[in-house]
Amino acid sequence: MQVSSTIGRLLGRSQKVVKEVWSQYLRSKNVLAVPPPSNQVQRTTRIPHTHAVTSMVRQFIRTRSVTRVRTVAKDVMALLLEAKIIHYDVNCKPEAVNCLRRVQQFLVKLGFKRGKRRGHAAYAMSSAHATARDVYVQHMMQLAPATPVVYLDESYIHHHYARHHDSLYDPTDNGPTKEMHKGRRFCFIAGIMAATPTESVVVGLDVFQGGAKAKNEPKDYHAMFNHTYFTKWFEKVMSEVEALGKQGVTFVMDNAKYHKGLPADTPRGTWRKVDLLSACQRYAVDVDSHDLKKTIWARLKPVLSTR
Repeated sequence: MQVSSTIGRLLGRSQKVVKEVWSQYLRSKNVLAVPPPSNQVQRTTRIPHTHAVTSMVRQFIRTRSVTRVRTVAKDVMALLLEAKIIHYDVNCKPEAVNCLRRVQQFLVKLGFKRGKRRGHAAYAMSSAHATARDVYVQHMMQLAPATPVVYLDESYIHHHYARHHDSLYDPTDNGPTKEMHKGRRFCFIAGIMAATPTESVVVGLDVFQGGAKAKNEPKDYHAMFNHTYFTKWFEKVMSEVEALGKQGVTFVMDNAKYHKGLPADTPRGTWRKVDLLSACQRYAVDVDSHDLKKTIWARLKPVLSTR
């Protein structure tokens, strides 16, 4: 009795607690560490605040937001229930409400907010872009490790471009200052053959000046390129790649409109009806001379798109 009293006095516990702990140890032979009665340690929660759980919830919410799917606490609760992280009787309303309240508190601690996100633009990948991405990734994964890959792109820079506006000026001068014009626009296009850092090669580098006058210079630098120029430039790139002794090369480029084109004699919807009828005969399209021009073009266009 004196031992239990002494231990309780030293630890600040009652004799009953000391006896219960000693009895539990004699039965299980295990020592259980109990957190001290203070707010300095993480308390046991119904939803574990582990990295795996928080990462799963964040990924779930971000994936649904990309596809613009509305997500509420009940969706997260269903996710945690399916992952067997929480357990409750779905047929018991009080128990489900209690669990939902715990999930809401968990989401608040993670920093999530409910409502419309204002002041931020939301971006989502279209189905067409997702399909193109999947085709590209599948093609690149099927390539042999030694397959040469050339990445093509183009851009521009202005003559008076400066990353930082750090030109010297006199702070005591109150006179009006004339803003420096952007100057000439230099466009450049090139391809980079992917390899090790010491073996990468730049091919087809071409730099040319844009419009001589500002009024003739389009705002979008892509308008300075056209399919005729790109075709001639691509022939130059092919020659340089062949000179390097590379075969079976894969060229990667974006979907700029001048990267692909049709021959100059390809029929167009703006042609005269007589010319469209001649084109229908050349491509074996069944039309009648009495058909409207709109009808003729509607039958001819799908045939041209498949060639």
